[in-house]
Amino acid sequence: MHFNSSKVIWSRQVRINEKFVPIEVLEGEVFADKIFSILQPYSVGYLGRKQVLELAKSDGIVLERENAHIISETIVFNKNRTSSLDIYDDGSEPVDTIYNFCKENESIDRFHEIANLIMPKICGILVCNRRDPVVYSHTIKNPNGASMGKLDVLLGEEAADAAHRFVIDKNLDLDLRKSIARDICKAMPCKRLVPIVYRKAVNNVDGVRIGEVHILEGEEVVDAAMRFIRKTRFAVDEIALKNFLFADACQNKLVKCTRLIAHVFEDKVRDNDGREIGHLIIREDEEPVDKVHDLCYVAHCPNDDRMKILETVCASEFVVCKRKQPIIFSQAVTDPNGINIGNLEVQLLEEPADAVYHFFARHRLFQRGWDINSVINQVCSLPQLDCKRKTPLQYNSDSFLMGNRDIGPLRIWYGDEVVDVLYQKRIDHNLTLNDQIASLNFICLQHEVYCHRTRAVVYELKDITKHDFEKFGNETCSRKYMGWQFLSAVANSFIGSKLSSFTKINTVQI
Repeated sequence: MHFNSSKVIWSRQVRINEKFVPIEVLEGEVFADKIFSILQPYSVGYLGRKQVLELAKSDGIVLERENAHIISETIVFNKNRTSSLDIYDDGSEPVDTIYNFCKENESIDRFHEIANLIMPKICGILVCNRRDPVVYSHTIKNPNGASMGKLDVLLGEEAADAAHRFVIDKNLDLDLRKSIARDICKAMPCKRLVPIVYRKAVNNVDGVRIGEVHILEGEEVVDAAMRFIRKTRFAVDEIALKNFLFADACQNKLVKCTRLIAHVFEDKVRDNDGREIGHLIIREDEEPVDKVHDLCYVAHCPNDDRMKILETVCASEFVVCKRKQPIIFSQAVTDPNGINIGNLEVQLLEEPADAVYHFFARHRLFQRGWDINSVINQVCSLPQLDCKRKTPLQYNSDSFLMGNRDIGPLRIWYGDEVVDVLYQKRIDHNLTLNDQIASLNFICLQHEVYCHRTRAVVYELKDITKHDFEKFGNETCSRKYMGWQFLSAVANSFIGSKLSSFTKINTVQI
């Protein structure tokens, strides 16, 4: 049996959670470290540990150091320079110690790397209340010069948010926030002076956090919700999120809840000469190009200005532009029973006949037997539309790739089958059947193109008479169907096995 012969230099019993815990410190032991190791399993906080140390000091114990040494890590910097990161039980936040260590070693850019290494280790021993370090501290004083407290700005935090947090925590007048923020901004860079007054974490359906909704003071709640949705680009239930925020955030008197539809763009716009054209507001349910067109139409701005404004708007972070041309005509279309099919829309510079064709294809009206020519005639009779042609262009590409080869322009007009045109292109450019099939799939899978067939016509003969088949001069056409007894023999005839098909249809397909 081993006996410890070291002398006990201090012994006490400490009451923890209605239970007395004996504490003994032996000669040669570091007092602060021993006290920490004894009390740490009982979840005694820093102030409790400090009380025990003060009690020992009152008993005449001289401490080698005031705080327990918790962890030491050697960090390698550039040119193999090393430095020891030591964390003590001194009441400070571990993350602040790590940040100050990086700052002292002129390696702020490595803070996150080092913090990710140390924080999991230290936070299993000490209590970590923050993950973001304090990067700036400022003592706030009242007009009489008396201190109202210390304001800390965290890494990545705006001065306006820190000022708002300080004022709320101290229950001070909200009007103090701007002056406090301005003072801080004299010592550190600031991007805004309007604080975030509402925050809410958002999880996906699996309970995994995907982000946090931030609402600025005076901001519409629905605008903040849309900003979060479009910025994160995660699949979230927009309606559910908005309804939750309306119910929860609208209780905060510092935000606005006067709209149900978000504004994704709101700003003054100017022409190329700097002249103000107007104030442009685009809602989440509006197409930006239409709003820009309407504004420029009233302001009589030239097309170059319109395109530049549109480019600026579409480059905005939360704007989604689905097309580059505005809608100049829109008409609801119903079927004979009065059931709405959709809106027939014509864009600026678009041929109305093409718009009608795409509408027919998109709503499967060809399959329903609708007469496209009749609709085109009606549309082209409208005074607000200018029809330069009445034959629609089904598909148009200035440079079409087929089999990884640029075959030049590809224009397929209404009345021509897509597969027939591609077959001819395949023959002209010596491509493969697989190239033809791939191109056919590419075009026909577009919802604004209607493909009636998937097999090309390689030979076509219309208005067939007996003269088309005369060879010996004594043929007759008393029947239009071939007798079965001649089927095997005719396979070797000059027309081949397709002859029976000719008498029933007038095309041959492959």
